[in-house]
Parts: sequence; structure tokens; C-alpha cells
Amino acid sequence: MAENRFHELLGLPEEVSDPDYYQLLGVDRTQADPDAIEARFKEQMTHVQHIENPRHKEFVEFLKGELKRARSILTDEERRGEYDKELAEERGEELRKILSHMLVDGTLSSIAEISVLREGRNLGLDDRFTNQVVNEELKKAGARRVNVAAGSNGHQTQVLMNRKAQEVAHQMQEARMAARIADTRAKIAETHQKKAEDQVVVVMQKARQAELQKKQAVEQAQATRERARQAEIHKMRAEQKVEAVTKKAREAETLARKAITREHLAAARQKMSEQERKQLEAGMKEAETRFQAYVEASNEELESVRAKGLAGRRLTMCYSLLCVSLVAGAALPKFASGAASSITRLLEPYVSKVGGIPHAAVPLIAIAILLPTLHWLAGKRSTGFFAPLLAILALGVAAGVLRG
Repeated sequence: MAENRFHELLGLPEEVSDPDYYQLLGVDRTQADPDAIEARFKEQMTHVQHIENPRHKEFVEFLKGELKRARSILTDEERRGEYDKELAEERGEELRKILSHMLVDGTLSSIAEISVLREGRNLGLDDRFTNQVVNEELKKAGARRVNVAAGSNGHQTQVLMNRKAQEVAHQMQEARMAARIADTRAKIAETHQKKAEDQVVVVMQKARQAELQKKQAVEQAQATRERARQAEIHKMRAEQKVEAVTKKAREAETLARKAITREHLAAARQKMSEQERKQLEAGMKEAETRFQAYVEASNEELESVRAKGLAGRRLTMCYSLLCVSLVAGAALPKFASGAASSITRLLEPYVSKVGGIPHAAVPLIAIAILLPTLHWLAGKRSTGFFAPLLAILALGVAAGVLRG
């Protein structure tokens, strides 16, 4: 007999090589309490999880899957009814195959019938269903029940037939078990394949995402370069604006400096004009002072002349006015022409009797007359101060007349 790992790992009867879900969980077929079924599931699952022999690794995974399916089906009333119906049809078919080998001689001994009942129990069938199948097969094959005494030839033959039927039953169970394991493996492989396909899909999605991210990164890099280029352009424009503003600032500073310089120049010019005005005022004051002094001197001369008589009054007045005119012309060159005019008017009564003398020569004639007189006065008065001074004044008047 082949190895029965259900018996080895779960402690099931050795003759049960393909247990149903009731046998796998170890619950009665009439048990309908979900809590009791859940308790048996946890007990069996804990037992299976503690199996560490690597030789049973694949079978242990198969057992875990079978235990989970057994719990989910037996705790669901509708699914449990469908499972019971399918199980009865499947196991009844196996029982019929076993009976076909026992009924080859057209008889079914009592010993063989007992073996059939035992095989039915191993298949998970109750005795009533097994007897129903036996009766159907006897009628179908036209066989009959017989009693065979122990030790007879018929008994030996029936024993051999029972053994052969049992072997056939075990072979069928093992084949069914192998098919279930193969189906489980196929499902596991399909699951793995699906997972692999899902992983391939995920990898492809990740690859597409990576490609998209790469494309986005390239676009972002291009956008960054474009922004950098725009920033460089803005920087250059800003530098140009700064240079323009700096240039304008320099120009404004230059204009300000020029304006300040103009203001300084205007102030300096105003200051110079002020100085010239002050100098002119000082000159006028000095001229007035000198004029006053010369007036006083003239008055003194006039008094002395009066003492000599009225005949010299007119000449004295002319001398005085000449002196005043000379002083004014020397002190203020701008008034030289005016002084010359005054001299001309004073001497005009004396020179009008002389024909052919131009008016411009009258001041020169006056000077020519005045100088000897001054020389005479200097000799009379013994004063060395008036002669040189009057000579200088006469020269100043002459220069003013010539300029005029």
C-alpha cells in the first residue's frame, strides 16, 4: 500500500487515503454548529503548522488549503448542501466501481458485502446509502447474495476478490487524491502565474511611470534651463538698467556739480560786483573828501584874492572851478569829459572873442594858462605842495579829454 500521509500527519484511519472535508476536520456529518467546526479547524491548523519536516513542506501547504476550504464550505449551509450532493455522487460512483469487481461471478457473498459497507464508510458514505447502491448494482448486474462458509473454496475466492476490490478502491482513491493534489498544484501555479503576471504588469506600470517621470524630469530640466535663460536675460536687462540709472545718476551729479559751480560763480560774481560797488563808494567818499578839501583851499585862495581887489574875482572863480574840475576829473576818470565841458563853459567868455579856436582845444588852453599861474602862485606862496599836485590833476584832465 502506498504511503498515507493523512494517516501519518493527521492521525486519520490508514485505510482513508482520500478523506472528505468531514473526515479532514474530524467532525460528524450531522454537526451543524459553526463554532464547533471553527474549533476543530483551529485545532487541525495548529497541528499542521507545527509540522517542520521539509519532506512534507509541499503537502503541508496543500493541507492548509484543504482545511481552509473545508471550514468555509461546512460553515455555509448552502455550500455545504451542494458539497454533500457532489460528494455522494462522486463516492457512490467509486463504490459502484468496487462492486463491479466483486460481482464478476454474479454473486455477492455476505463477507464481500461487509467489505463493501466498510469501503463505503471509508469513502464517507453512510450504511443506508451504501446498501441502496449495493441493491441497485445487484439488480443491474442480475447478481444475487450468497452465504459462503468460512474456509470453503468459495470463501477463498471471495476473499481474493475483496482484496482486489479494495486495491482497486485504494488505487482510485490515490488517483483521485493525486488529481486533487495536481489540481491544487495547478491552482497554486496559476496563482503564482497570476501573481507573476500582476508583477509584470506592476513592473511595466512602474517602467511606464519611470519613463513618464523621466520625460517629466527632462521637461522640468528644459523648463529649468529656460527659466535660467530668462533669468539671465532679466539679469542682463537689470544690469543694463542699473548701468543706465548709474549713467543718469552720474549725469545728474555732473549737472548738480555744474549747477553748484554756476551758483558759486554767480555768488562770486555777485560778491565781486559787491566789492566793486564798495570800492566805487569808497572812491566817491575819498573824492568827496578831497573835493571838500580843495573847496576849502579854494575858499582860502578866494579870500586872499578878495584882499587884492575885485578885479581878480572872476579869475579866482575860474581857478577855483578849474581846480574843482581837475580834482573831480582826477578822482573820477569817468567825469573827465564833464570836467572838460565845465572848463570850456568857464573860459568861453574869454575865448569867444578869439575866432577860429575849436571848443575841444579850450581845455588845453585853460591848462596852458593854468600851469604858469600855478607856477606863479607856488613862487608867491612858497608852497611846494600845490604845484606838483595841480600838475598831476591837469595831466589827469588832459588824459580824460583825450580819451573823450
